Amino acid sequence: MTVANTLSFSKASKELHVSQPTISVQVKNLEQDLGVKLFQQFGKKIYLTEIGIGLSHYAKRIFNLADEAELYISDCKGLSKGKLLIGASTTPGIYLLPQVLGQFKKSCPGIETILEIGNTLEMEEKILTNQLEVALVCGEAPDNKGGVL
Repeated sequence: MTVANTLSFSKASKELHVSQPTISVQVKNLEQDLGVKLFQQFGKKIYLTEIGIGLSHYAKRIFNLADEAELYISDCKGLSKGKLLIGASTTPGIYLLPQVLGQFKKSCPGIETILEIGNTLEMEEKILTNQLEVALVCGEAPDNKGGVL
């Protein structure tokens, strides 16, 4: 991609901090692997072939997607983006969590919080089936399935 952008093996080698022969070998190997010529040389100048131009458009899209993926991962790691599925029984869901979630939303505005209120058994079932990430209930769950709540 750097050779395509600079149209120069020597400029690409300087930009990438590798030797010019290394760049030449990599381009040659890529052309052999693909079975097509990506560059055409006229005198001391090189040009992208029609296939090289087409491939460079795909490569730019791939690099842009890779950058977006890195930003997405960074956002998720930094708790600046994502979704949190919370369940609660009636009492904590109505009286406790709205204030707590309001404070959380102020400190992490990029995290979408979804609160689902139901009875204790419903919350237990949703935790066990991975429909919720966390649930807050009052009291013990009757017939607790594995001590999850």
